[in-house]
Amino acid sequence: MKRSIMMILATILISMVCKPDSEVLLLEKGNDGQTFYISRQDEMVISLEANLTTGYSWEVVSLDKEVLSTKNEPEYISKSNIPGSSGIQKFHFIAVDSGESELVLVYRRSWEPDKEPIDTYSIKINVK
Repeated sequence: MKRSIMMILATILISMVCKPDSEVLLLEKGNDGQTFYISRQDEMVISLEANLTTGYSWEVVSLDKEVLSTKNEPEYISKSNIPGSSGIQKFHFIAVDSGESELVLVYRRSWEPDKEPIDTYSIKINVK
């Protein structure tokens, strides 16, 4: 009996240690307009096609920072070493508290904030 209890406790302890604290939700342009449900401390990465050499880049314009927080600065991964080639711009977020947030990104030149963006990406996030 004592051995069974020890085995159960060991199994519980191992499952607690091995269970990841958070999940990572990977999103791309095809997820535009969708709604996602995640838990607190889950991470989210949005990867969008971009070509920074043209002056255009993705920019977050709407986000409830009490629900979602940017984890770090966006990163840019070029598809090629050829000058002028396109790439992927990645945004990392973390769910910090329960609630709902609309996340909107626009693709525009930073020096033309009054001009209509040439592309928009919008999703809804519900954090439980």
